[in-house]
Amino acid sequence: MPMSIDPPPRVSVVLPTHNRLALFQRALASVLAQTVSDIEVLVIDNACTDGTSEYLAQIGDARVRTVRLDTFSGVSEARNAAIALARAELLAFQDDDDIWLPDKLDKQIACLDASADDVGLCLAGYIRLVPQGLRNCFRDQDFAEVDFSRVRGLVSMGAIATPAWLVRTQLVREVGGFDVLMPARNDWELALRLSDVCRFVYLPDTPVCLSRVQ
Repeated sequence: MPMSIDPPPRVSVVLPTHNRLALFQRALASVLAQTVSDIEVLVIDNACTDGTSEYLAQIGDARVRTVRLDTFSGVSEARNAAIALARAELLAFQDDDDIWLPDKLDKQIACLDASADDVGLCLAGYIRLVPQGLRNCFRDQDFAEVDFSRVRGLVSMGAIATPAWLVRTQLVREVGGFDVLMPARNDWELALRLSDVCRFVYLPDTPVCLSRVQ
């Protein structure tokens, strides 16, 4: 894919997908509907065979850049392929079964802009659909208990919700991106490595996406 000579956007959004066209269309629509329009969306077509490739070929939005993987790869490899091509200073991650709320990027950009220079990752809460209804995940008190220097190896479901992240691209590259050898919890493991090179900030009392919406 040729590199664009246009000025870089503010945010590069990483969105891998594999054979979930209807869910993917909804996830992508929620990204393109953000109140921040200065973005690029790096879609990783992870060997899709369900019409996703054809849909992307006719989408007609210049902000969408597609990378086709002819052999199915794990989600970490797919994300890393997009990270390598990202042009923006900031990275955001979307999953193909999640829905961003319209002002997710707006609020998280403002949060990072207002933070000290050593803050590299903005975390936020999200809403998960469970059999009992809606559940607000990663609330303010949950974030207050997260200490990456002390809880290495433990799992905080809130901290690994990458669709609720906004992170500095340079730092993700500096620590090597996602570990392709980890079969699970690779989001958490990346957060551990990021905690060695920057501080995190939390957007209080503000869910930014709906998670695992089938």
